[in-house]
Amino acid sequence: MAATYLSNDPDTALDWLNKGGSQKDWKCLYACRLVSEKQMSARNAMLVASRASKEEAMNFKFTVTDTIPPKSTPVAILFQVYPVIPAALQGVDLQVKIEMLFTVNKEGYPIDIKIINPSKYEALNAAATDALAQWRFKPATKNSKPVFTQVKLPMTFQSQR
Repeated sequence: MAATYLSNDPDTALDWLNKGGSQKDWKCLYACRLVSEKQMSARNAMLVASRASKEEAMNFKFTVTDTIPPKSTPVAILFQVYPVIPAALQGVDLQVKIEMLFTVNKEGYPIDIKIINPSKYEALNAAATDALAQWRFKPATKNSKPVFTQVKLPMTFQSQR
């Protein structure tokens, strides 16, 4: 039973509640209802539910569909700036892929931008980083709340002929 697992991490506790709720574990369903209606933390709701009798939980009159906390949503791009090939590299035959790793914060801004697979052209690396710094995202959510999310993104530079 998922409700018997008591994690100190609230996200892990909610994951366990969701798994138990989807398996119709009455303790998890009761704990989910306590989280949604009584605004309890997942850990406290699990503690209460693990000590409750089935009759007490059933008197709460819950249904599976309205007790499981909302699902998470992924990061979505709202605005992007395409990198420009620097003038010094305009005549060079390019087919370069740069991979970047960054975090989208709760406000949708890219932070901690790192190039994990750089180009041999430092000017392209700078162009990619400068462009990405201007992007805006709809942040990912977990249980309807924005969360920091790490993203890996390839940027491809290809000269036009």
